[in-house]
Amino acid sequence: MILLFVANYLSIPVAVEKLKKHDPSQVVIDEVLGQFMASFLVFIILSKEALPAENLYAFVILSFLFFRFFDISKIFPVSYFDNLKSIHGVVLDDVVAGVMAAFSTIAVSKLFL
Repeated sequence: MILLFVANYLSIPVAVEKLKKHDPSQVVIDEVLGQFMASFLVFIILSKEALPAENLYAFVILSFLFFRFFDISKIFPVSYFDNLKSIHGVVLDDVVAGVMAAFSTIAVSKLFL
């Protein structure tokens, strides 16, 4: 996870400068970090529930769907970070979307378990 954060903060400024865009769509490492946050948190928290592997995998897939929803819709607080218009905003909007996706997935899992 630390390597992904470092890679984000090193690569995104270069891409922004080279492509002359605030959040270039060609750069997806911030999306990888956000999805990793969602999957990692879901896996760590739900693995303590002694779920069958197929249930755990289903919830990781659900975390991906939630992540894409929050990342695309940019609902608050994701929109706050997206509007920062800085390197921090480029990365943190995806991290926040990932955390929101993880907690949404965990809330759904509690309804079905």
